[in-house]
Amino acid sequence: MALTINTNLSSMLVQMNLAQSTFDLNKAIERMTTGYKLNHASDNAANYSIAQNMVSWLSSYDIASENISMGTDLVQTASDSIALMQQHAERIHNLVTQAMNGTYGEDSQKAISSEINARIAEIDRLYQTTEYNGISLFNNQKIDISEGAIQPGESGFIDENALSGPVMVKETGFIRALSSGTVDGIKDSYTDAEIAAMTKVKNLTKFSSGQTYAITDVEDLQKLAELHNAGKSIANVTFVLGADLDLSGVDWTPIGDNTTTSNATRFRGTFNGNGHTISNLTVNNPDAKCQGLFGYVNGGKIRNLGLENAEISGDICCGALAGYTSSAKIDNCFAESTVSGKSYIGGLIGRASNTSSIKNSYSSSSVSGQGSNVGGLVGHCNSSSVENSYSSSTVSGLGADVGGLVGQCVSSSVENSYSFSTVSGLAANVGGLVGLISSCSVSNSYSNANVNSASIHVGVFAGGSIGDTTIDTCYSSGSVSGNSLVGGFIGTAGAGDTTAGTTTIANSSSYCTNIFGGQYVGSFIGGYRTQSYYPDDFISDHGDQFIYNGGLSLTNCESATLDDTDMIGGAFIKQFTDEGYTDPETGDWVSAKSHVYIKDESCDLTPLLAQIEGLDVASNPTDLQVGINGYDSSRISFDTNFVYNLSSITVGGKVNKNAYTIIDNFINKLSAKATSLGAVSNRLDSALESTTVAMQNLTSSLSTIRDADVAKESSAYIKAQILQQASATLLATANQSPSVALQLL
Repeated sequence: MALTINTNLSSMLVQMNLAQSTFDLNKAIERMTTGYKLNHASDNAANYSIAQNMVSWLSSYDIASENISMGTDLVQTASDSIALMQQHAERIHNLVTQAMNGTYGEDSQKAISSEINARIAEIDRLYQTTEYNGISLFNNQKIDISEGAIQPGESGFIDENALSGPVMVKETGFIRALSSGTVDGIKDSYTDAEIAAMTKVKNLTKFSSGQTYAITDVEDLQKLAELHNAGKSIANVTFVLGADLDLSGVDWTPIGDNTTTSNATRFRGTFNGNGHTISNLTVNNPDAKCQGLFGYVNGGKIRNLGLENAEISGDICCGALAGYTSSAKIDNCFAESTVSGKSYIGGLIGRASNTSSIKNSYSSSSVSGQGSNVGGLVGHCNSSSVENSYSSSTVSGLGADVGGLVGQCVSSSVENSYSFSTVSGLAANVGGLVGLISSCSVSNSYSNANVNSASIHVGVFAGGSIGDTTIDTCYSSGSVSGNSLVGGFIGTAGAGDTTAGTTTIANSSSYCTNIFGGQYVGSFIGGYRTQSYYPDDFISDHGDQFIYNGGLSLTNCESATLDDTDMIGGAFIKQFTDEGYTDPETGDWVSAKSHVYIKDESCDLTPLLAQIEGLDVASNPTDLQVGINGYDSSRISFDTNFVYNLSSITVGGKVNKNAYTIIDNFINKLSAKATSLGAVSNRLDSALESTTVAMQNLTSSLSTIRDADVAKESSAYIKAQILQQASATLLATANQSPSVALQLL
């Protein structure tokens, strides 16, 4: 090598080696301090990319493990609540067994029923409130409501939000606001000055036609009842209530006597409550007919009157406002009351007949009857109408025809009305809105009710329909439980026992997902009765058979699609026989003519079913992400939801004869759900184990690719350090080369 001054090649060579040794030293230091041999893509581009993907996978596996743990907690929460329900169900089963023994009297039966109902209430509470992170675990079903038919809250209905129970009354007093003008040709309201100028009823000995009198205190009201029931005519007479009245301590005698057939003692005048209420009305005449504030109203008009905390007890035809109405007009009235009796019992009106009308009225009451025709608003409606009215009552009846709004509706109309009631019955025809619809028109109405019966013909909207009946633009939602012929909309449609006719249902829907029953259960209609058939040996006085044919027409209807329930339970014939039957209460054989249900094989339900569109019921299953990709294998889906109905275990303070079937089905349902959740828990344990194994294997692979070998890197560090030190020493020597050249001069 030449000895030069301008170019020191030796120094340059040493500098290059010094830089390389310094680089190698820094790399060794970086690897030993980070623990990774791949710190930059430049270290190994392919392996670096693979390692980064592995890091992402490991992070996702950590989240998946957390997901599995949370899923296990959710399943455990559901399982614990089901275990509590099972304990209550087992106790209910024991109580049913106890009640079925014939050694317990009425009071003991009520005590047993009371504990059963308390435990059912606790089961209901667990069902409604069991949640995990705000997710309802058992009651989380939704219906996919398609376009068509009627929708909740659509135009044409009472505003469901504004009239959602008794809260509405506390705000405005009445459904219809009072006006300063006239309604139906009658003055709607009166000022205080106008009332002050009127003659008070207590100052009268008789009434004059065409006059208007004031009622300003309890004495005035009592005098009205006294004079009218004594036969003083009130034809074309108006009475105006000038203040709220409290009838506490008053043994009330209804206005309008029914002890004679004379119209002179039946209320025919006009009573205007003027927006006031009468509270604490008490009528306790268990052997008397037509009991209420008014007894018998014949052609009279009652409006703008509210009844609060009324207690009415009578024989037949009992209601808080009136026991019986004929050709009467009831407008803008309400009752918050307790009404009891035998038959024709209603929260507002016991029985309405002969073109009576009930408009803009409601009842939020406890209504009970020992016989038939019991309704939350009206017990029996015959050739009359109910319009723009509703009921949010608790209704129970031991006889047939029990409804949340009307018990039985015959040759009448119901329009723009609804029911939010709880309805129970021991006999046939129990419905959320109407128990039995006979030759009627029902439109623009709905029922969101809890309905249960120990018998047949049970529906959330109506128990049964016979005769030429039309139901248009209506819907149902809620729950229903019965023995047989149970429907989400209507229990039975078609022929009556002694009635032919066609039931026409159009533009109507059932949104019920909680439907339970024995034979003939349908998500829309429980059963279509094509005939009622009397064999010739049934009625010995006649030589001919009696056949009553029933028809059914459906147009543009919708119904929830349930797994084990048909849209229409089936078509059948009711055939009467001479055979007796065993009384379910006493166990005694009764030698009386009975009946059987025979499946009508000749009836083709296909055309009818084509008119019912299925509404999908989404159970909203819980989906757990237990893997790290979008494949099905990375997800576990399970359903904690279930439906049940225990409300008909007890009816009327007694244990239902079908209680064993109901509670056994419920226990089986809980066992099946507990088993299902146990299997899910096992799957989650397996998923957690497989995730842990995957994380271990992935961590091992990542370590092989990315982790630094400390021994190897230590050697590289020492090597680079020695080379760096040597290069630094030699660099000093190389830098002396130019000075050697100068010495030659």
